[in-house]
This record gives sequence, C-alpha cells and structure tokens, in this order.
Amino acid sequence: MRRTSYRHHGNCDRTFFDSPSVKFFLVCGLIHAVLYYGLLYLILRVEDYALLAGAILGFLTLAVVMFSTLRVDWSGRENPAPG
Repeated sequence: MRRTSYRHHGNCDRTFFDSPSVKFFLVCGLIHAVLYYGLLYLILRVEDYALLAGAILGFLTLAVVMFSTLRVDWSGRENPAPG
C-alpha cells in the first residue's frame, strides 16, 4: 500500500491540517461551540426568563439565516440546466 501525503503545489509539503478549508472548518467549529454553550449557559442562568430568552434567540437566528440567504436563487432560474 502506497502512502501519500497532501501536497499543494510543487515542492511544498503540507499536512492535511495546513489546508485552508480545514483551518476554516476548525475555526468555525470552535466559534460555533463557544457560542452554543455560552448561550445555553446564559439561558440556564436566567431560569425565570428562559422561555423569553429562547424565543428571542430563535427569532434572531432565523433573521440571520434569512438575511444571509437573501440573494440565493432557490428556483434555479438564473442558471438553467443545459439541454
């Protein structure tokens, strides 16, 4: 069995974790975990207002998702399939 390594261009030896997409994934995963557990901690600390805090966070999450996908062409009319 031949062992291969991740090579970018030319003589540049790089490991799998040096890939920009892997670094981006790891950073985004870390940020997501910190935010998720931070919000969970916040909701559990304010027990009396947990329902209100959860509803507000749910609304804000939905608003961010809707705003970030505002220009996505979900119908596919801009790039029709060839044929």
